[in-house]
Amino acid sequence: AVLIDIAGTDTRIFRHALMQEAAYLSLVTADRQQSHLAAALLLAATPERYLPEQIAYHYQQAATWSPAAHWLLQAGTQYAQLGAHREALTHLSAGIEAAGHLPHDDEQRHNLSAQLKLARIVPLVALHGYGAPEPHEAVAEALLGHLDGRTQILPRLDDPGKQYRPDDCLVRGNVVCDRVRPPG
Repeated sequence: AVLIDIAGTDTRIFRHALMQEAAYLSLVTADRQQSHLAAALLLAATPERYLPEQIAYHYQQAATWSPAAHWLLQAGTQYAQLGAHREALTHLSAGIEAAGHLPHDDEQRHNLSAQLKLARIVPLVALHGYGAPEPHEAVAEALLGHLDGRTQILPRLDDPGKQYRPDDCLVRGNVVCDRVRPPG
């Protein structure tokens, strides 16, 4: 038998991972996506019991990109707060990719993408140092992504209560304004 019954429950597990993979791959893509979406909705209903990346995984597999990007942002932010900067960058980069699947004229695409790009700055500074080009390129990328006519005023990174015009801080794609530096 391929399945093992768990006594006292209506749960069954596969005897071998290869059998599980074969059964999974035999599903039609639409059925597989529906199963992942159902799992994502179930996990998202009680998010305190699951890691954000677990929820994001099922949304990604269901090709439901907006919630996938949202949960990847949550995962990246959580790992950055824990000091796990490489993991944070992995999740934030996956979130940027997920947001990229949304329609170009979708406002949510631009907002999620900007949040994900801005969230990359702290882990990049922690890993490479403030003087390295990576954090500065991340700031420029996040700001330039908003210079398409949608947003002309952004919150200052060092003082979210204040605002500035991003084009005041960019010269030929390089961040040259002290106002966008993180505090410290």
